[in-house]
Amino acid sequence: IGSLREVCEKLDQNGDGSISVEELQAAMESEGFMPVRDEIAKLMEGLDVDGNQSIEYEEFVAATMEVNTWIREENIRAAFQHFDTEGRGVLTVRDLVGIMGSEPHAREVMGEIDLDGDGTISYDEFRTMMRSFTS
Repeated sequence: IGSLREVCEKLDQNGDGSISVEELQAAMESEGFMPVRDEIAKLMEGLDVDGNQSIEYEEFVAATMEVNTWIREENIRAAFQHFDTEGRGVLTVRDLVGIMGSEPHAREVMGEIDLDGDGTISYDEFRTMMRSFTS
């Protein structure tokens, strides 16, 4: 948990003890993500438990613990099956457009997760990606 505090403090650029919308956006952009304002708002909505438009350390830790719980195998399988809208056992760009909202973003994500380069995301590739969030 100590390392989580360090991450939270790094994101908290002005040192006020919380992560603002602007700080979250700057952190994402520094990692190469170019989120739109709506995506940031959705992230904040999911993390900002008390609704004060910032993420305090306790909220940050709680969200991290929720991610670790969510990464359980049965949850990964259920998520994969939900995203596999055509029931083919793989995710396609078309499936990802429904999740990501645009074909360019879907193709970018496909390029990052499709490890064997076959143009689809298998369950194993999806699971590898999901578990990478906890390492």
